[in-house]
Amino acid sequence: MPGITGSVLVNEAGQEVWSPSASVVWRTITNFGPSVTDLELTAAGDGDGVTASRLVPDVTIVPGLIKIEGYSRIAKYLVRQLGLVDGENFIPFPYDWRLDNRINAERLKALAMDKLTAWRQTSGNADAKLILIGHSMGGLIARYFVEVLGGWTDTHRLLTLATPHRGSLNAVGFLEQGMKKGIGPFGVDLSPMLRSLPSVYQLLPIYPCVQIDGGDMKRIAEAAKAGALPHIVEHRATAARAFHQAIHDAQAANAKLDAYRDNGPALVPFIGIEQPTMQSVQVANGVLKLLQSYNNDDTGGDGTVPRVSGRPIELSKDVRDVYAAETHGAIQNADGTLANLRGILTSETLDLRMFQRAEDAGVLTLKLDDVVMPGDALVVRARASEGNPKLQVTLTPLAGGEAVEDTLIREQNGDWQIGEFALDAGVWRVSVQAEGAMPVNDLVVVASA
Repeated sequence: MPGITGSVLVNEAGQEVWSPSASVVWRTITNFGPSVTDLELTAAGDGDGVTASRLVPDVTIVPGLIKIEGYSRIAKYLVRQLGLVDGENFIPFPYDWRLDNRINAERLKALAMDKLTAWRQTSGNADAKLILIGHSMGGLIARYFVEVLGGWTDTHRLLTLATPHRGSLNAVGFLEQGMKKGIGPFGVDLSPMLRSLPSVYQLLPIYPCVQIDGGDMKRIAEAAKAGALPHIVEHRATAARAFHQAIHDAQAANAKLDAYRDNGPALVPFIGIEQPTMQSVQVANGVLKLLQSYNNDDTGGDGTVPRVSGRPIELSKDVRDVYAAETHGAIQNADGTLANLRGILTSETLDLRMFQRAEDAGVLTLKLDDVVMPGDALVVRARASEGNPKLQVTLTPLAGGEAVEDTLIREQNGDWQIGEFALDAGVWRVSVQAEGAMPVNDLVVVASA
């Protein structure tokens, strides 16, 4: 189950209205107007004839909105490493990510139970159960199916990859500030489309995170009612929080059942850490600012989902999370994530500590812009969590061609290391490595003149 924007969307005429890929991403960005109009929801319902046809396979970049490496690698890895058969016991679940997550949870239930019934018959294993893997918002859909719609009776494991169980501050930015500006002549305003989507509202933080003129933290709906968040509709924010509350209440009720405690699904959250991540909102004199801290405490995250949000509320301290020092849009394809998935799903004896405990291995933090304008250099800034290792950077053009490799230079009077690179136009993957640390990756578009 992919995250928001991770499914290709098709209109009633069979035209793909959302299908950016590595080869056409920049052209897609600069000609996005008609598709945005088509994707704006005009009323609650089934999506105005738009359907999801497949997972986005390759890189998707809409600067200021989303960066996803796509789902080809994780899909091929799971099929190859676990000996699965695509369409039989490996089922991708593309969905219309604009809709209320409850709708997509119902659709997941219909598909999953149909495929499970067929697999039990063809395999001869009447006790076969589901294993659900959800990236980002896909994990919320899976949780609603498992807890609220009764899917727990037929689910063995639920693995959530960078899922915002308690919400993401980026959703506040989307609704209040719209799409990132400053992309030169190629600027595009996705605000009307984003503000029409129930799914974006359901990504809003559910904990008090808005400080107004130095007061106590307020929840999103409270801040909207007070006029501090003028673009967020109070009743829609309240309804969105009810989606999360339904999951919490259903899980609490399920947990009282002997069958759930004995044979309920094991939930394993994969949580991104060490990346600069928005964690609270400050409104002072009517000016909104997203902060990379909560009450002056920076707990990090994956660049989109705060670390504290990556963990479901009900999990006890005894449950061991899986950590990855990776960015939100790349975590599903990261080597550490794939290794952990294989280890968990095959129950092989594998020392997972280097992926689960930050103190066992150094981690890297990476900063760079989404877009580099013609004639400008790409500035790469990175740092290690411990020690003073040399940081190596590899820049790979996704359209093919020679990669660029170099060593970053430490800034004076600081712990960041920096490099500047003049690159050809196109989409590039930036990977920073250091001895004894997990690599970190991100994507950048270099615009053509």
